Amino acid sequence: MKKKKKILIVDDDKRFRSLYEIYFEFEDCDLYFAENGKQGLEVLHKTIPDIILLDLMMPVMDGYQMLEILKNNPDFSSIPVLVITVNTSAEEIVRTMRIGADDYLKKPFDFRELVARTKKLLELKRTQETMRKEAMFLRQYQTFLENEVNKWAGKAANFKKQLTNA
Repeated sequence: MKKKKKILIVDDDKRFRSLYEIYFEFEDCDLYFAENGKQGLEVLHKTIPDIILLDLMMPVMDGYQMLEILKNNPDFSSIPVLVITVNTSAEEIVRTMRIGADDYLKKPFDFRELVARTKKLLELKRTQETMRKEAMFLRQYQTFLENEVNKWAGKAANFKKQLTNA
C-alpha cells in the first residue's frame, strides 16, 4: 500500500490555505497547516512532512527564520521546501536559496505549476532517499567483504606458516 505524502503548508493567509486544500484534493496526500513559522515548527515536529510549502512574510516568525532553523537541523534539513511568496526580487530569491529553499514560486500562481513543482520535489526526495539507502547498503557490504578478506588472509598466512614449518 502506497503511503500518503504529508505536506506542511505554512501561510498566514486563510484564502491561500483554502486554495491549497482545493488544489491538493485529488493528489492523495495529507495536508497540515500552520499560520506562521513558529506554528510551522511545532507541526513539523509532530508530523515530519515529506515537503513544506512556505510563505515568507508572516507574523510571529517569518518564513526566512523558519527556513533557517529547519535547514540547520540535521533531522529536518533534507525535507524539501518550496517557498511561495509575493516577494520575488532577485535578491530575495537568492537569499532564500542560500538559506536552503529547494524551489521558489511567485504568488499568485497557477495551481498546475504548484502541483507540478510539489510532485517534482517529492520525486527528487524519494530518489535521494533511495540513493542514501543504497549507499548505506554498499558501505555495509564493503565492510563485510573487507572482514571476509581479512579472515581469509589470516587463514592463508597460517596455512603458509604451516607449510614452511613442515
